[in-house]
Amino acid sequence: QIYAEASRQLLGFSQYDDASRLLKKASEVTGNSTQSREYLLNAIQVLQAANRSKDALALAESNLETLGNEPFVLRKLIELARAAGQPATAEKYVKQLLKISLLQQWNEFEQVATAQPVFDDGAWALQYTPEASEGWSLHKTALSNAAPKASAPVLPFDDQTYKLAYDVFLENKNLEDALRIAQAAVKQSPQNIAWRERLAHVAEWTTHAQLALDNWLFIAQATQREDAWKAVLRLAPGLFDDRALIAGLQHQLSQRPNDP
Repeated sequence: QIYAEASRQLLGFSQYDDASRLLKKASEVTGNSTQSREYLLNAIQVLQAANRSKDALALAESNLETLGNEPFVLRKLIELARAAGQPATAEKYVKQLLKISLLQQWNEFEQVATAQPVFDDGAWALQYTPEASEGWSLHKTALSNAAPKASAPVLPFDDQTYKLAYDVFLENKNLEDALRIAQAAVKQSPQNIAWRERLAHVAEWTTHAQLALDNWLFIAQATQREDAWKAVLRLAPGLFDDRALIAGLQHQLSQRPNDP
């Protein structure tokens, strides 16, 4: 408490370095783990307020044991890494966040599965699946006499987590993982126009032209947006997709009903 109070007084004089050091000291001497993390997060926040994102990130990464790996902590680390201009570090924590989110769903899945009289050898492992449509999921690493009756979960749709992961992957020029995130989002929320558009863009950037066209066509038909129809008419001829091309031309004609 003494260190924390002294830190507050120093902040009143814009003494950010000393205020942060005192909060770090408060974190070290308190016997309460929750309070220790709170002091440390405050110390990091002080450095952020002084536009010292790199120092804030360094402080956080040197005290990961105290901070833990809960989702809100990982989001903070991602925020710091992005502000510090370190996209590779941000991506590292995004992947941890994706794994944590999946494992939380897996715990719920296990509670249902264990209520069923099915033999399972426990040989499951978290893996990044090569199939783009599935993304992050849990896979069996050994055979058993009977498979679980429920299917193994994929990452539950959480718009905030998906959007954060998508943005970080793009910032790190990791277009393939950005594509997988967008595909997983559309698979779980197929009517979400924002994710359809993200998928259309990243599909074009990764030369998945047909995938891009399919999503632009969905957007165009659902919203009648002119930019989406233009994308359809731009992509359809090269892909020889008559269905999409006819739909685009019909829309084009409907916009000029008085033309001969």
